Amino acid sequence: MVFGFNCFWFGYYGKVDYDEFMHFPHGLPNRIFPASSTFGMLHQITGPDYQHRIFQWIGFAFLAGNGLVNAFVFYEVCNLASKAYTRHRINMKEDPDHVDDGRTPLFQRL
Repeated sequence: MVFGFNCFWFGYYGKVDYDEFMHFPHGLPNRIFPASSTFGMLHQITGPDYQHRIFQWIGFAFLAGNGLVNAFVFYEVCNLASKAYTRHRINMKEDPDHVDDGRTPLFQRL
């Protein structure tokens, strides 16, 4: 239960931080930011907002502990992962020099 609570709030605060950065881009063009950006995850992955939403849903699944909720969370994780991959693919097509610097669609490389 503690893990679910921490996972949910980690996802929530990460999403809030990302939304604040995206809606106030500090003069940076479009939605593709350079690797020298001050936001930590943008130089590692293309869709940090989707990553944080996935953490939120996984935390909710641990908190709820219900089979039906787990099935819905599995659906949401698959849906968000496909959206992250699609955004990554579109960004690669639009500006390959900006994005093709080792970024991944959803999770950081180890």
